[in-house]
Amino acid sequence: MFRAIAGNFFTKAWTALLGILAVPFLPRFLGAEAFGIVSFVLIVQSAVNLLDFGLSNSITRQVALHRAAGERDGCIRTIRTLEAVYWAIGALICGALISGSQLWGISWLHPNALSPDSVRQSLFWASLAVTSLWPMTFYSGALMGLERYTAANLVSAGSLTLRQLGGILVAWFTGGDLRVFFIWQFIASLLPVLAAAALVWSASGVRIGSPIRWHLLREQKNLLSGMALSTGAMLVFTQLDKIVLSRLLPLSEFGLYSIAWTAAGIFYLFYSPVAAIGLPRFTRFAATGNRNALMRSYSLASQVVGLGVIPTAAVLAIYSRPILTFWLHDKAMANSTAPLLQVLAPFAAAGALAYIPAVFQWAHGWTAPTSITNAVASVVLAPCLYFAYRSGGTRVAILVWGILRIAQAVWQVAWTHRRLLQHQSLQWFWKSVGVPAAIGCGVCLLAQQWLSPEPGIVGLFAVWLIAVLACSLAAADVRETIALRFGFSVYSEPRLGFVTGQANGGGGE
Repeated sequence: MFRAIAGNFFTKAWTALLGILAVPFLPRFLGAEAFGIVSFVLIVQSAVNLLDFGLSNSITRQVALHRAAGERDGCIRTIRTLEAVYWAIGALICGALISGSQLWGISWLHPNALSPDSVRQSLFWASLAVTSLWPMTFYSGALMGLERYTAANLVSAGSLTLRQLGGILVAWFTGGDLRVFFIWQFIASLLPVLAAAALVWSASGVRIGSPIRWHLLREQKNLLSGMALSTGAMLVFTQLDKIVLSRLLPLSEFGLYSIAWTAAGIFYLFYSPVAAIGLPRFTRFAATGNRNALMRSYSLASQVVGLGVIPTAAVLAIYSRPILTFWLHDKAMANSTAPLLQVLAPFAAAGALAYIPAVFQWAHGWTAPTSITNAVASVVLAPCLYFAYRSGGTRVAILVWGILRIAQAVWQVAWTHRRLLQHQSLQWFWKSVGVPAAIGCGVCLLAQQWLSPEPGIVGLFAVWLIAVLACSLAAADVRETIALRFGFSVYSEPRLGFVTGQANGGGGE
């Protein structure tokens, strides 16, 4: 498991690095208003993912089940059928985005410096770019279910490299022409999708003549509807604040809010690689009845995510101003964004920590906790955001969002553990969240006594690395797995109901 996670991590690190590096250049080359439109298109792209209906996670789970049972024909039928459904949904999305962007795009965004005709043309190509990228989540899910992790990582990294680096170069050479920028985004999105489709067909045995079995949708309707509600509710809640504030904030202020969220998006680097490996592995171990490997993999995955997320959240919250200054190379922009990031980082981290328990329940075909908790939180969030912003501004709106985020995460994790993990929520919170949080925050607060008020990036990286290493010493499953890998002898009592050590089936790694 460590090898697969490491490969996925380095790919995600590369894509995250590209995303981080792109932010200072795009506002400079495109201009503040154009960057606000780019940020809005990214929100639309995230909102479009709501229409995934859980198919990408469903295909990962179903392909993993077919592989565990040795059902090659079943795997081919499932991929071919869900692929047809996905492309049909994509065609509907394309038509809706193009018509919607031309009808109400100007009235929603309120551009001042950009001409209405330029905005309409840009939104047309942006709609095509969003739609062309849409099938990538399906093919990535299929590759993960086939356990072709390297292929999935390379295609994903290649796609983002083309879009980010190419987009920067296009914006630079064209003098900030937003229309040409989105034309490039369309081309750079479509080509990797076609490559991913070819890889899935080659790995699974799907051919042009492979039959589409529509009855599979009826047979799997409970799982598909559950995954649709679960992932849809999760995406609604995580994107609703951006949608609401894109309407309330001026474009320039919304650009700053987007920068703060881009910085907080670094948490994706830590939980996404683990979750991508975890879903097919959890599914396979649950299907084959390998309880020891299942429990150990879940414990290890949770602690690995905690090791990355918690020290990073502490560093971002305490040292947000020097980090943003180094990143953006614009002190005024950093000073305006830092207060937002300070509030946002801890709450975004809470959501990242709750993702592995969500993946664990999906592997068991149970989706109620994420569906219900995110749906309830979403219903409450929209009016709360509106009144919070009107009464106290953006920081108060973020605080309200964060309180709901923590409540939703705690409820979801406790519910999942109560059914699947024998009422051991408190132990999980203590070992995967509580101890790493205490150690990570402690290291960062102590570092404040030694570092200057404006520390350099090398000093901040050293603080983060020390916090991660200190947390790893307290993460028993991580420590023991590393020891077993290198032939050390480590003794510990069984914890959290998860069997550890070689004698107890630790071979699930």
